[in-house]
Amino acid sequence: MDQLERHQLGRLGRAAVALAEKTPDAMLAMDADGRIRFRNRAAEEMFGMDGAGAAGRLFSSLLTARSWSAVAGELAKARENPRWKGRVLRVEACRGGGETFPAEMSLAVWREDEGDRFGVIVRDVTRRDSDRERLRYLTHFDQLTGLPNRTRFLERIEEELRGGRAFTILKLGLDRFKEINASLGLAAGDALLRRAGERIAEAVGPDAFVARLGADEFGVLWSGSDDPMRARTVGEYVLSVLTQPFDVEGTSCHVGASMGVVLSPALARFDTADAALKSGLLALHEAKKAGGRRMALFRPQHGEEMIERRKVEEELHEAFARREFELLYQPQVRLRDRRIVGAEALIRWRHPVRGLLSPTSFLHVLEASELAGPVGGWVIAEGCAFAAELMHAGKPLRIGVNLFGTQLRDGKLADVVTRSLAASALPAHLLELEITETTVLGLDGEMIGPLRQLRAMGVGIAFDDYGTGYASLSLLKRYPLTRLKIDREFVQNLESDPSDVAIIKAVLAMANALDLNVIAEGMESETQVAVLEKLGCREAQGYLFGKPVDRHAFRRMLLGTATPAAA
Repeated sequence: MDQLERHQLGRLGRAAVALAEKTPDAMLAMDADGRIRFRNRAAEEMFGMDGAGAAGRLFSSLLTARSWSAVAGELAKARENPRWKGRVLRVEACRGGGETFPAEMSLAVWREDEGDRFGVIVRDVTRRDSDRERLRYLTHFDQLTGLPNRTRFLERIEEELRGGRAFTILKLGLDRFKEINASLGLAAGDALLRRAGERIAEAVGPDAFVARLGADEFGVLWSGSDDPMRARTVGEYVLSVLTQPFDVEGTSCHVGASMGVVLSPALARFDTADAALKSGLLALHEAKKAGGRRMALFRPQHGEEMIERRKVEEELHEAFARREFELLYQPQVRLRDRRIVGAEALIRWRHPVRGLLSPTSFLHVLEASELAGPVGGWVIAEGCAFAAELMHAGKPLRIGVNLFGTQLRDGKLADVVTRSLAASALPAHLLELEITETTVLGLDGEMIGPLRQLRAMGVGIAFDDYGTGYASLSLLKRYPLTRLKIDREFVQNLESDPSDVAIIKAVLAMANALDLNVIAEGMESETQVAVLEKLGCREAQGYLFGKPVDRHAFRRMLLGTATPAAA
């Protein structure tokens, strides 16, 4: 029996040694003095030991001093406590050349006749740690710009909220990034984003936390301050830096940016980081709605306004799908004989519950939504179709169509107009596109190209509401204009205000020198007509000559009489 037991133990011992030799983890056993008495092949390879150098070597030499201290502490606990159970330790191990590497070590202790013994199983976790670090990087950093991403930005805001600290958030959106992407390609767009991120980080300095939040949006966070003056100073500097041209693949690109500013707790308090960041988005929308290239402060009422805007925008999408938009036409007349020479197409919304709605109730939402382009294209097509209808009836008239800012920025305007003219077989000179001064001020120089292309085709280009914006006289020279529309603000008190008379006289003289036509809006009395005629204005529109009416009523008015004053 003794021989059988020794035989079985021998077999188990050989099996254990064979298993130790095949495992990829290092296995070592030490004597009471801590010298290595057994090691497998993986241990020799992991620690860079040859067979001769390993025998009798102190195990402590395989660890950094700090890690050996932790292991020695566990060994002392094991000797003092019979119930001690082995556990996995995180250690820094040493290779033969002095290089350290991260490892996990399973420690076991037992007693033999010669005294306490201990053994370890060691796993090199360098690659696993590298994978984890890579995963952490992918989770918290933007691969394109190398900046922290939205997830990390939210974590930083959460840290500020937990610490009860004041903070400022700047949420930036590039104004023309989509156009750059579309015209120059994705590679150029990526390069622009990288450089924009670099400019922002350099502009705000090392004390601020900068992140790319997604697409063309960036975030800036700094802790310990909710000072509006500091926010304005830094914000305006960042915007000025981003208005400088970017050299992308040899092309000079003008982008610009808009900014939403959150000051907490100065102007608002938040329960969550997400709520704070969304507030920055609301303020950013306000800045873009105001024309872009500016900053807007978040105030609590913005949240309520945004809820209402989203509700209206959802209804607008449904309205467009159900064809609830209509065009009304207001006559434009030649003053000397009151003959209708044109019409302005004006959009209305026939709401299923609230009836016919004027633009004041929905246009501000429509202009800022993704629906602006499709609806604007529909207006152009409808206007061309009606002008063609009048032409075929023997009454050719120019039709004025108002443009949204989006149509001037998306690069599709020339194609949309060309298709609409072709579909309706309308001569180009019977279409006039109306743009406001504020819209033009938000454009870059290269956007004049499509307008020049349309003007070369014969399409008219009019400045609407002229005199109420801040357009410089140089714009009248740069843009391919054919007409100025004097705003009703200068017509209402024409009989009693010498300043209005002087302004209109100056506009008429300037237009005459630049070979531009002029039409006055808001005519409501014969006295106003008399003054305008005396000043030399040839055309006008207003309730005196006719209110906006649908296509059928306008057609009857046009075909039934040459003097629409009674309409």
